[in-house]
Amino acid sequence: MANHKDYRLTVKVRNNRILKAIEAVGGTPGGKWCAANGLNYVSVNELINLTSSPLNKVDGTLTLNASLLCDVLGKLPEDLWSNEQL
Repeated sequence: MANHKDYRLTVKVRNNRILKAIEAVGGTPGGKWCAANGLNYVSVNELINLTSSPLNKVDGTLTLNASLLCDVLGKLPEDLWSNEQL
């Protein structure tokens, strides 16, 4: 019988709205797509992985990277983030 030392389980929680929007414009999330669209890969990855907020902590407006992502994808913020995610 296998024990806990035989397996490593990794669970990823990602923003599916952003992933689907990138796929809908024919893209594949990653460095090449970000570079081709003038986006910072690390920032976009943090938004996809929900490790960075799309909102500024000071005034609650969209961060520059979140705003650029919306522009590139032709989406409104509410299309890319649920109320809970915001």
